[in-house]
Amino acid sequence: MAPKKITMDRGSVREISEDLDNDDKHVKAQRQKEKEAPPIDVKTFLSFVLIGTISCGLRAFATEETFPLYRNAKLLSRLLLAVFMLGGAALRLDAKTVEGLLVIVPPPLPPKLCVYASGLVEGIAGVLLLVTLPGDASTTEMLHDAGGCLVVALLWAVFPANAYHAFSKTAQQKTNLVGQEYVLYARIVIQFIFLGWAGWHAGTTLPEGYPL
Repeated sequence: MAPKKITMDRGSVREISEDLDNDDKHVKAQRQKEKEAPPIDVKTFLSFVLIGTISCGLRAFATEETFPLYRNAKLLSRLLLAVFMLGGAALRLDAKTVEGLLVIVPPPLPPKLCVYASGLVEGIAGVLLLVTLPGDASTTEMLHDAGGCLVVALLWAVFPANAYHAFSKTAQQKTNLVGQEYVLYARIVIQFIFLGWAGWHAGTTLPEGYPL
């Protein structure tokens, strides 16, 4: 039996061609969307901002005498700060995130050294905030304070990068944030919230008059 010939009219060919073009556009749009997606979920980040804000409020206005759950709240705050730091350190494992961080390091600083060193400090700070030595409360508290101090020092160290990102058109172009400077300005304000949050867990070892 002779094989059947498959015939297609021009209309069918045109429809198939249009479908392929639409699929190609959809794939490209999806890739562009993934490229522009932030490295950290916005809702997750805003949750940490809220936690930091509450921690700053408790630090400023609450005491063990006025707030019965003060110790529990501070413990939870410290644990969440540790999670925040460890999450930040883990971002260095993602090549796309690292690429985005490299371009906001202000010249002439070495980008790779700054990015990976800050990630290492975040990891160490997170561990120090979590560690507990059984039967040695004073040493444990000192380690927690050291973790808080590291976070404070790190936040001041990365401040130039955030400022550079907010005011440098070159950095904004490389991160697809041209015209969205308000996001970068807001991040600078949020950084001071995080400073207050970290300072709550570093107060006993910071030198007097340290800027928090």
